[in-house]
Amino acid sequence: MLRWFAAIVAVGGVAAIAQLPADSKASTDEVVTYTAHVFMRGMKLNLPSGWTVSEDAPGELKLAAPSGPMDGTAIGFWLDPRASAAHGVVLPHIGRTPAALIHWLRGNSNFVVSAPATRRIAHGLLAKSVNLDLSATAPREDPSCPGPCLTYFVIRGPGYNHEFGTGRAEPIRFYFATLRRGNTRVHTFVIDVDAPSAKAFRAVIPSAEKIVAGVRLPTKVSAG
Repeated sequence: MLRWFAAIVAVGGVAAIAQLPADSKASTDEVVTYTAHVFMRGMKLNLPSGWTVSEDAPGELKLAAPSGPMDGTAIGFWLDPRASAAHGVVLPHIGRTPAALIHWLRGNSNFVVSAPATRRIAHGLLAKSVNLDLSATAPREDPSCPGPCLTYFVIRGPGYNHEFGTGRAEPIRFYFATLRRGNTRVHTFVIDVDAPSAKAFRAVIPSAEKIVAGVRLPTKVSAG
């Protein structure tokens, strides 16, 4: 099944590709700690065997799973996504907090969304997670998709513009959390676990849970 994802990162009008260090890929028998250089600089991730960093850029850090049962799955890290309609049209009336984004997803007939679950990520950060798929009646935004496919989040900032969407039967898990600096809320932190099939989704979840639980955030932000 086609995974449908669109991401554009423009810096000064030129596409930016993260230059990753040689140690960003774990060998077959070790776990490697990767320190983000661009996205949320200083954030640390423990990469199990075979996992790689495929993007470390403004707006997103992305991990790719090894070949095998998890092949084609990815884990993405974002800050402050905006809810969008098809083709990345921002919906300005939808709030940007975890609660607002989850409420919008669960109330939208284009999605099939699980009840929110409370989880701890990033060494104790409280998060809400939902599993999401597109409904059978969701639109086919891109005619090349074999079935329903839709953009529903946009991540924008100075010099970058990401659009994120998926297709039906390509399940995804979202983790939504609030980051604070002292007592001030500064960001909505989102992690996605994106799979090309239900089988791959079941295979990746145990590894994904370990990765997101082991994230170490930069000292300038705190759980909240």
